[in-house]
Amino acid sequence: MSLSIFGVESKITPMNHWDQSGIPHKGWHCSDCHDTGGEEGDGYETCQMCGNERIRYVHIMEHQEYPNELRVGCICAGKMSDDYVGPKKREQVLRNKASKRSNLFKRKWKISFMGNEYLKISNRRIVIMKNLYSPGWEYAIGVQWSKGNFSTSDEAKRAAFDQLQILLNELRD
Repeated sequence: MSLSIFGVESKITPMNHWDQSGIPHKGWHCSDCHDTGGEEGDGYETCQMCGNERIRYVHIMEHQEYPNELRVGCICAGKMSDDYVGPKKREQVLRNKASKRSNLFKRKWKISFMGNEYLKISNRRIVIMKNLYSPGWEYAIGVQWSKGNFSTSDEAKRAAFDQLQILLNELRD
């Protein structure tokens, strides 16, 4: 990354905590990992350990001797925790979920005799319909209705997918 001030180019290097004393390099653990949704806009973050500017899957790292959490990429998470398999597995789970979510919109939704879109996933029927009592959309998974109202049918589909993932995970546990 470079910056031009009065016609003079200046190289700016991102923050690199690997070079800083006072920040532990080993002994960290991952408290969470999430997808920033990089494909749906500019959802990328910068790794707070090495300065890599385009990480989509963020690993939240904590250390008992450091007061702040660090939001890092997969490679730094592996180095910091001395676990090179765990971060890759966590990231693969998130990649699979993002792929399934993306495929949800590529699939052909059927239309019921009432005019509602529906799709069967994992032996569960997801129905997307206009809310009869207020403007917006809602969904049903089997007999379970959404608690919220969504401004678009795509928003309702995304929420239905997320809820379906929660239901399926509960069945596995």
